[in-house]
Amino acid sequence: HLWLRWNRAKGTMNVSCAPLQTILRQAGYDERSEFDLLSLDVEGAEALVLSTVSTAMFKAVLIELDGTDKNKDWQARKLLHAGGLRQAKHLRVTNSEVFLREGELEVGQPNHSMPRSHSKVTPAQLEGVIAGG
Repeated sequence: HLWLRWNRAKGTMNVSCAPLQTILRQAGYDERSEFDLLSLDVEGAEALVLSTVSTAMFKAVLIELDGTDKNKDWQARKLLHAGGLRQAKHLRVTNSEVFLREGELEVGQPNHSMPRSHSKVTPAQLEGVIAGG
């Protein structure tokens, strides 16, 4: 994997894994549960993880899709779209993409009071966004 080379890893180790839906169920959540945010960076296995859970459970997903494997990135996007999530147009994160459930407010939307550039945001501006102002 490229990560091993880039970070000069000296080896690997096996870790036990389980489907995300199983982990959530063991934590007391079910298919009707709703989460504000899923942040997913699993070194190329993003589509595999998403295939184990209903993506409709999440209002927003921040996912690493760095373009090193375009087919895996496409599979992840397809699973997110199937859950009603759409790629955010005004939110940018390096080597990642942000997906929002349809109808969720996106920071930086034209009808929003947030600055559209990469300028600093004041606490007062942020409070206005959170309050819907």
